[in-house]
Amino acid sequence: MIMRQWRGRVPREKAEGYLTYLQATGLEEYRSTSGNLGAFVTTRPLGKVTEFLLVTFWESEEAIRRYAGDDYERAVHYPEDGKFLVASASAADHYQVKYAAHDFNKTKSPHEQQPLPSLRPLQRLGQSSPL
Repeated sequence: MIMRQWRGRVPREKAEGYLTYLQATGLEEYRSTSGNLGAFVTTRPLGKVTEFLLVTFWESEEAIRRYAGDDYERAVHYPEDGKFLVASASAADHYQVKYAAHDFNKTKSPHEQQPLPSLRPLQRLGQSSPL
C-alpha cells in the first residue's frame, strides 16, 4: 500500500467552500479510481489561512498513475483551484505503508457506522453511502 499526501492553503474564510469544492473534484475522482483505498482531508489553522493536508491510500503505483497520470508525483489540480488556493505543493509525496492499525469508525456492523465528527458524507448521484 502507498500513501500519497499533498498540501494546499486557502484563506480561512474560504475553507468550507474549498472543502465542498474538493468533494466535487478530487475526492470524487479518488473514489472513482480503481485501486484507491481511501482518503483523509485534514485541516489546521495557520494565521489567516487554513492548510489542507490530503492523504490518500493506494493499492499500487499503477493505481496512482490511473488517478494522476504518468507523472504521478505531480500534484493534480482542477480548473477552479485558483479561486481558493493561495499556496499549494506542486508535487505529492509518496510513502510505502509498512504497518497500519486503526480503530477509526469502528462499530458493531457496517450499517451502524457514523462519519467522523465534522465530516459530511460524500454522495455520488444515485448513491447514498458515505466515503
